[in-house]
Amino acid sequence: MIVTPGGDRLYAGPLGQNQTQGNLTVRVDWQDNDHSLTLTGRDGLTITVTPRAADNLILSTIYLYSNGQEWGQYRFE
Repeated sequence: MIVTPGGDRLYAGPLGQNQTQGNLTVRVDWQDNDHSLTLTGRDGLTITVTPRAADNLILSTIYLYSNGQEWGQYRFE
């Protein structure tokens, strides 16, 4: 889930989908770098935001959920 400081959800749900909030479109994709078919610390997430002017979007925390429960939290500094 990607949420603004004001609480607006920019992305929530399965990976690999485009989701639009206001004038931003956000897509989150997963790269199975270790070919395990499960999410591990060696894998990667790619977050794409359009339009390009959205480059000013600053991510601070990403939350990963599985079956409605928080699985992990990743903070950017």
